[in-house]
Amino acid sequence: MKGFCELCKKETEVVKSHIVPKFVFDWIKKTSATGYMRSPENPNKRLQDGVKDYLLCRTCEILISEYETYFSREIYYPYLNEKRHYFEYNELLMKFIVSVSWRVANNNLRKFSKNSVMEKYAHEAEEYWRKIILEDELDKKYEHRIYFLDYIENGPRSLPKKINDYIMRSVDATIASNSERIFIYSKFPGIIIISLIQPQSSERNDGSKIAFKGKINLPCTYYFENGLYEFLISRASIIDNKPLSGRSLQKVVSDMLKNPDRVLNSKSYQAFLETQSWKMKKRSSK
Repeated sequence: MKGFCELCKKETEVVKSHIVPKFVFDWIKKTSATGYMRSPENPNKRLQDGVKDYLLCRTCEILISEYETYFSREIYYPYLNEKRHYFEYNELLMKFIVSVSWRVANNNLRKFSKNSVMEKYAHEAEEYWRKIILEDELDKKYEHRIYFLDYIENGPRSLPKKINDYIMRSVDATIASNSERIFIYSKFPGIIIISLIQPQSSERNDGSKIAFKGKINLPCTYYFENGLYEFLISRASIIDNKPLSGRSLQKVVSDMLKNPDRVLNSKSYQAFLETQSWKMKKRSSK
């Protein structure tokens, strides 16, 4: 399709690009009980892929794919599939995070009302990130954080019933704000990426802050910035409020019966068991 590449701003052939990287959705499908995905916003619609848009030319798509390959091979798959808890990383981790946050910012800015405070700061960050991606530079202005998550076994009764489904099986990406902070929020199964926009950094460091190179040693006791915990819980509550319809549930059961072994070995079945265990603990604590 002929158009303008959002990264290099050239008029050329543009392709449909994933906002959240494709490898995330490939992993969800591969580890699901049915081979399909469902969106938290519309769980009754069965999906084959994540959100895409005519965003990049092929040259810029290839540029960003280098960062995705690094993150998926060196961090994402080892953490989720092998339960690796120690990583040494280089500048490609920051470049990957910047590339994701830039895409999320660019995609969401089209939905904002113009001249809002959030739009102003998000646009400044999006333009800065666009330029440093093109120039193959590191981000020396904004702070980025990465949080590694796992199933919650114990917690307050106020947590959503399907908190573990959200943490370990859902994808979410948006620009968010509270009274103190504006940030880019990107959540993959088991991992949350935060790019701070306003203020641009935080004095607190709990092991989640990403440098140009460094080490990650899990588990970490994270301190979620003011409002981030509440935001995560509010997003997880979406799943509780939008259950599967009877017809969709029948389709899921039918797909599962076709391959029982796949179901028993799937990550989505594990998430289901964790959710049922969580519900029982909540009932027993009443």
